[in-house]
Amino acid sequence: MYINEEKTLRFLLLKAVKRHLYDGLLFSGGLDTSIIALLNPKVVALTVSLGRYADDIYYANFLAKKLNLKCVHYKLDVDEALDAIPNVIKILKSFDPALPNDLAIYFGIKKAKEIGLTSIATGDGSDELFGGYSFMQKIDDLNSYISKIVKVMKFSSNKIVKFFGLKIIQPFTDKALVNFALGWSADMKIHKENGKIGGKWILRKAFEDILPDKII
Repeated sequence: MYINEEKTLRFLLLKAVKRHLYDGLLFSGGLDTSIIALLNPKVVALTVSLGRYADDIYYANFLAKKLNLKCVHYKLDVDEALDAIPNVIKILKSFDPALPNDLAIYFGIKKAKEIGLTSIATGDGSDELFGGYSFMQKIDDLNSYISKIVKVMKFSSNKIVKFFGLKIIQPFTDKALVNFALGWSADMKIHKENGKIGGKWILRKAFEDILPDKII
């Protein structure tokens, strides 16, 4: 079931990654950035954590060892994060509800600049394209919704990268990949399997044989 789609998806993502040269990756250890790391492990992976405990760090460290990634872990304290908020708001020109995520992006890109990187890849666009947000599970006409948002989707990472004078690469927004994915049924994006419903189903299936189960 869907074998051809899975193979094509993997091929298109590989092409999107290889088409662009970049030397850094904002790496959370989640599915999206894990796939990018898998397809191009010869980059510096940058992970930001706030406080002592963060699930992202566990998964990022786990996959980094598996792929032999060169990693930079930025441990952010609360005071440093609070001090950066006015600058992040100024860059974005808005008070984004996703400010904690914006802060992680800000400090990840700031560290990339400090260590001399010039271009950064991100996992932006995957949730929008593959139904990764939980609220999407309640949308009746998911395909129509996704078709609309992919035309107008914007990411805070674009503005933050521009502020620091770096280049951004977003493989999941590659035109060929987007056009291919828009033709799928909603069931390929949000799918119920083994009694559990979740998003990004076809993306997980496409890489389940080469990424560890705990990442999938």
